[in-house]
Amino acid sequence: MNSITDHLYQESRARKALPFPTLSQYNGIATSGAGGYGSPLSYMPGWIGSTGATFAGTNIDYGAAVGQLTNSSLVIALARWLGTAIAQAPVVVREVTEGQDKKSAKIVPGHDLQQRIGRPNPFYSGATMWKAVALSWLIDGNAYLVKLRNIFGDVVQYWYIPHFMMAPGWDRSNPSAFITHYVYLVDGNTYHLRVDDVFHLRNGIDPLNPRVGLANMKSVLREIFSDSEAANYTAALVKNAGVPPWVIIPKLSDAGNVTEIDALRIKEQALLKTQGDRRGEPLVLTDAVDIKLLAFDPDKMALRDLRRIPEERLCAVTGIHPAVVPFGAGMDRSTYNNFKEAATQSYDNVVKPLWTDIGEELTVQVLERDYHEPPSRHVGHDTSDVNALQENKDDTAKRAGFLFTSGVWMRGEARAATDKGSSDLSNIEADDVFCVPRGISLISPDMELLQGAHVTEMPDPSAETKVVPAKEAQKKKVQDQTEK
Repeated sequence: MNSITDHLYQESRARKALPFPTLSQYNGIATSGAGGYGSPLSYMPGWIGSTGATFAGTNIDYGAAVGQLTNSSLVIALARWLGTAIAQAPVVVREVTEGQDKKSAKIVPGHDLQQRIGRPNPFYSGATMWKAVALSWLIDGNAYLVKLRNIFGDVVQYWYIPHFMMAPGWDRSNPSAFITHYVYLVDGNTYHLRVDDVFHLRNGIDPLNPRVGLANMKSVLREIFSDSEAANYTAALVKNAGVPPWVIIPKLSDAGNVTEIDALRIKEQALLKTQGDRRGEPLVLTDAVDIKLLAFDPDKMALRDLRRIPEERLCAVTGIHPAVVPFGAGMDRSTYNNFKEAATQSYDNVVKPLWTDIGEELTVQVLERDYHEPPSRHVGHDTSDVNALQENKDDTAKRAGFLFTSGVWMRGEARAATDKGSSDLSNIEADDVFCVPRGISLISPDMELLQGAHVTEMPDPSAETKVVPAKEAQKKKVQDQTEK
């Protein structure tokens, strides 16, 4: 390789490889913990690991009882929706010129950061990475990306690290130390990573450990457990041919009480004829017995309602409306308009704030720290192609019409907003007019009457309005042109 080619090769090549876990590593740490995965670093000095959650009035560790939260359909449904939503808007770098605010900042085309984030490494896309980030952020309140650099110190790759394999660390002997490094655990080995080499996204701040984000999911572990148990019970009913547990009571005979061996034989005979492919067949036993159902009715347990309570609580904690997931709790009275409102509410409550957090953290932790960009530049998201944020065409037309008749927009601006473009009249200035109420004059800042201003008077609302049919209007127009 010549010097130029070698430079380009080294520039795009990561200086060091990142160790990745074997499959056994995931199985080895599946104990109780914040994310249902465990706290592999909780034994380390200076690191407050996520522990199993207990609640007042019970000693049950629901973190251990729930297990891996990725096995919960409730959690996965929410994570799938959130991950898909945030991945729709690509990360961009914007620049604010003098006199502008952030909302009017223009995108910096071709910036290296947005290209790196868009394709973080050779093995998965930016959208895939952000879906993983959403999962960790939703479950644990913390999401981590490791930066890999080339020999020149430039960031060339980003890798998602599961939240249960990384945590901030600090020097306990130094009271003023906040975060001095990040601890990465893989295959039983710990690695200390520089703060500059880790992107850490938090969900607020955990008051028990201000170095990490708050795991909202901890507060609903009981609800997740309840939903899982309800699912297990329903599955057991189906497995048993839809019949709840029943009791076989052998009748006494002249030979005396039934022995334990006889009881087991009767039970096996009954199970053989009521389970598997033979479920639903008539049950005929050779022994004299009474069969009684247990004293509860599955219908009275309201299993459907029982499973909706966890749905409602999880949606309340995450801010995601149940109709967009969609959970049964949000589908009872769901219509198209309700769904649209639910989607808007979910974006306003969760997605937009999360985009803001991601943009601000990327600005501080990447744009300023690694690219040394000026304060006029910041990281944001391009939401122009996010369908959920686009106005309905009818709503757009109504808004444009209101702004024109209110004198806020010119006619051309209203037409442009509705994709109508120019009026295509011989006099193009016909679009450069304002519509103002009758009797209102346009006054300049120095209190002088503006001369030559293009103004279209809006009819007086109190005056009688005469509706002229289209044919009569066309006839009158011809007559007027003839008189001229």
